[in-house]
Amino acid sequence: MYSSDVAKAFTKTRWLEIKRCYKLCNNKTAIKKGLSNYEPAYKFDYLWDAICHNTNALSLFAETDQCCDETSYAFNGWGEAKTGLIGLVLGKPNITRGGQLCLLSDVHRIRPRAYVHRHKLHKKHFNCAGPNEVVLVWQKLQALLQPTSYQPRALFREKPHVITSSQETTLLILRPLKASA
Repeated sequence: MYSSDVAKAFTKTRWLEIKRCYKLCNNKTAIKKGLSNYEPAYKFDYLWDAICHNTNALSLFAETDQCCDETSYAFNGWGEAKTGLIGLVLGKPNITRGGQLCLLSDVHRIRPRAYVHRHKLHKKHFNCAGPNEVVLVWQKLQALLQPTSYQPRALFREKPHVITSSQETTLLILRPLKASA
């Protein structure tokens, strides 16, 4: 319903600012479809990026043992065609449609360190989705192994042990365990 009072008080620019915050993305700065580093999950990415970035920025050190698992979120809209980003989510209470992501966190604490959205457009390292996502999360984790301008020390004291257990990846350890003496 159109209201002239609202139209006078509420500019189109302000509406777009509010809508951008609600969607948690900025379409102007998002990488466009067809480019090599395009992320079809960019509309859902900002929230997870902020959580992981803030957790890593506030941590003095991260645990060496990391756990990687999938998590689901509800979304009843339509995702981009042929990406596999949004679909049926089976076996989750009160969620019928939505998306999934692979989340890496400390084993003994609830501190997410890195994530990868599940979709079909990732670079293929393996045929199965599970091992491929573990490699993609490991690649994101590489930045945390080096000091940065705002964190003078690396977040990890040594290379982390990444452990995952799911139907597709039945125990994959990316760093060999130390031999016991």
